[in-house]
Amino acid sequence: MPNNDLKRLGQQLRAARNEAKLTQEQLADLSHVSIKHIAGIEKGQKNPSFEILLALSKVLKLSCLRNRCCFNSLHNKCASF
Repeated sequence: MPNNDLKRLGQQLRAARNEAKLTQEQLADLSHVSIKHIAGIEKGQKNPSFEILLALSKVLKLSCLRNRCCFNSLHNKCASF
């Protein structure tokens, strides 16, 4: 995944986490993904697996990943690949 895409994914994840009013620690506890891994994704430094994205999306109630499309952090709308 190109670096710009990782940064955009990280920004979207952070926005969704903030919208859910969760800290990285709370998201980590609920998703069983380490705080370090979540921080790396949010900074655009980690390329998460589908399983990690699915675990995070379930906690953040982002159904888009299960529908094979990307979520838009501003409106939580799906956009086709």
